[in-house]
Amino acid sequence: MFLNKKICGKMKILTVMISLAFSFVTQAAVDTELLEKCCMVGSQWASSRDRCDSYPQSVDQVREDDQRACRSILTVCCMKERQHLQCLAGQRSALEYTMCSIRDDVFGSEQFKECCHCCQLGLSSRSMNGDCNLLKYEEFGGPCDEVFHDCCFSGNDTDVNDINECELYPAGQLCSHICRNTQGSYRCECRPGFKLHSDKSTCIPVDSGVTCSVYNPCQQRCLSGDDGVRCACDNGYQLAGDGVSCEDLDECRLGRANCPRGSRCVNTEGSYTCEAEPQQTCPQGEQYNPTTRRCERLTQTCENGYGFNVVSQRCEDLDECILRMHQCRGPRQICVNTVGSYQCHCEQGFRYDRRTRYCYDIDECALRTDRCTPQQRCENTIGSYTCRRIIGCGTGYTLQDSTQECIDIDECATGNHNCRGAYSCLNIDGSFRCVPKECPEGYRFSSSTGGCEPINCQRGFKPDRRGMCVDINECEDTNKCSFTQECINTYGSYRCENIMDCQTGFEMNPNTFQCEDVDECARNSHECINNQQCINRPGSYICACPEGYRNDGSGTCRDINECAPGGNACPSNAQCINTQGSFRCQCDPGLRQDGRRCLDIDECQEPNRCQHNCVNLIGSYQCTCRFGYRLASDGRTCQDINECAEGTARCPGQDTMCFNTRGSYKCPVIRCPSGFIRTPIGPRGNSEFVIAKDGALCTKVPCSFYDQACFQNKTRSISWQFFALPSLQYPFEPANLLDIKTVRHHLVVTMRLYLLTDDRNGTFTTVVGENSASLMLMKPVQGPADYHLILRLEYWNVLETILYSMHFINVLIDVAPA
Repeated sequence: MFLNKKICGKMKILTVMISLAFSFVTQAAVDTELLEKCCMVGSQWASSRDRCDSYPQSVDQVREDDQRACRSILTVCCMKERQHLQCLAGQRSALEYTMCSIRDDVFGSEQFKECCHCCQLGLSSRSMNGDCNLLKYEEFGGPCDEVFHDCCFSGNDTDVNDINECELYPAGQLCSHICRNTQGSYRCECRPGFKLHSDKSTCIPVDSGVTCSVYNPCQQRCLSGDDGVRCACDNGYQLAGDGVSCEDLDECRLGRANCPRGSRCVNTEGSYTCEAEPQQTCPQGEQYNPTTRRCERLTQTCENGYGFNVVSQRCEDLDECILRMHQCRGPRQICVNTVGSYQCHCEQGFRYDRRTRYCYDIDECALRTDRCTPQQRCENTIGSYTCRRIIGCGTGYTLQDSTQECIDIDECATGNHNCRGAYSCLNIDGSFRCVPKECPEGYRFSSSTGGCEPINCQRGFKPDRRGMCVDINECEDTNKCSFTQECINTYGSYRCENIMDCQTGFEMNPNTFQCEDVDECARNSHECINNQQCINRPGSYICACPEGYRNDGSGTCRDINECAPGGNACPSNAQCINTQGSFRCQCDPGLRQDGRRCLDIDECQEPNRCQHNCVNLIGSYQCTCRFGYRLASDGRTCQDINECAEGTARCPGQDTMCFNTRGSYKCPVIRCPSGFIRTPIGPRGNSEFVIAKDGALCTKVPCSFYDQACFQNKTRSISWQFFALPSLQYPFEPANLLDIKTVRHHLVVTMRLYLLTDDRNGTFTTVVGENSASLMLMKPVQGPADYHLILRLEYWNVLETILYSMHFINVLIDVAPA
């Protein structure tokens, strides 16, 4: 009866995944996150390699500055995992081959031999009917104590009937870090830098200093100690196997009750009562149920490979693969369920050995079943093989490891060429060429820089095709001189000679036939150089410097630095910036220019400058936050303070639970009704629900065999979910607040989700699909406001004639002020 009940209980496991909108994620400390991430990569690397010092690449999602530390963490965790795997291999060798042989140069050989000999010692003690508890904990030290007890108690039946809980449940559901299977049970271990908490499942940092005021996972009483916190129970209760929950102490079964003769002991929650013993005889095939006080039929038994389903009241096939009731061994074996039994298969690339019942790698190279070409050699790998090229690719080519093809080497891109000076590199298939550089017109090649540089010729000269500066014949332009003058080209310039005699700097006016001044500046016939300014004079011209410049004595106009000491004309709250020929005043940050003055800018008048409050300062401003918020790193945005996570919240009593809201927090009272117990948040709390981290859950106490009323009560759990929402404005689209999905169920079920709270405005509604249900927000909500919604989730059979279970969900919603 007990075996069938246990199997049926596992067959009815129902997992409900709940995703919460508008949730907040608390980021873990960087050092802890780096340690966990790199240690996990090292542990996974150890399962596929024999060495730990050749990780081939950088670790994904780790900064470049942390890669070196990550590789050290990875190597240590890989070595620890390899030693653990060698210990398991030594224990398996003692159980299956009764020998402890391994090469000394193999990494972890000492752990292999230690665990193998300790297992042989346990087997010898068992064969001589010795005491398997002879070795107390840590008497031999290391893994020897555990291996001795496992082999002594289990013998050769280690893998026959034992259920590997670590593989049956998802990662992280039983243990927060590492789960190790043992005979008939399991144990939790922690990665380096962490220690196991008193609940025997949670790993906390070694120097965490956790106390009950900071972390209280206990259902009833929490006690602080040097090793963290531990849980205790009230009178009439005892600590459950998870180390945090309290279960009723059955005084009747343990013989601790004091009932008079002629009465029977009836266990109650936290105590017991004495009732008169009924006198009842039942017909053949029935037995008396003291809970219902009537005769009932005996429980039906099923054949091997089948289990009795208390819901359908019939024998159904057991999935030995899911329940870990098979004998398939090793990581490469696959258990395939059949009706009434199961079969063991190997993964692709492996073959099954009937003698050892293990899957071994197929050497395709030795069996010549590979598809490598004659130019390639076959190299066997675990579960497959690779083809390596034998013949080299030749000069100018390289072998691509992934495709084993010869590809061209771009010598120009890699810099493996000898093209220098006026030659550039041109890549060709298998080699390269050096081709001369060509410069465009107006540029010439520079041997010193190896590039084309522009040619700067003096006025009156231009560059030719060879890059040389040659004279410009200005007289080719017939408009250079008047019709009374003759243009004479000179080297680098030209001159106009009057046909009629006029003084120097004058010319004949063809209309008046009078000598008039020649404007050398307008005709551009002057010889002012650089940035000198030409000023015409009668019969001549002068070259002067423009405003803001002075002549340095050589004819060059140099800029006057008005910002030099003693010449700064800007106010004290502005910076003088010199420019070519002038200067400008730049006001200090936070000030605006008003003529020659700098006035303060009131940044608080600008929209969206601060999220909450803005305080103007001279030349700047400062953002402040409302109570319950603090500034983010940008100095403008206000982030909500999670008083619950930081431990600043003050929630009185053990039945209260801290619920963070926007700008504050609340302490709702969570009490489980009679017949229900508080289940810790997390995967170990309940076999039917996985509850989000900001909620609470009460699960039904397992019914005793004779408690008919308990069996008839279909309510399995009562949960609380918390939401902190902002005030929502129009336009608005319906939002999904709560998702409920049926992930695993051995029967096809029909879901029903009801909103029990009166909602006349239609703000909320429920939607039910084929295998999922949702709570929807249909209208915008304005704060401050509180909502307490009660949902009832029902699971029926396909015909909706049998109710399997009911779950009540309390949804507490806090809407922040606008």
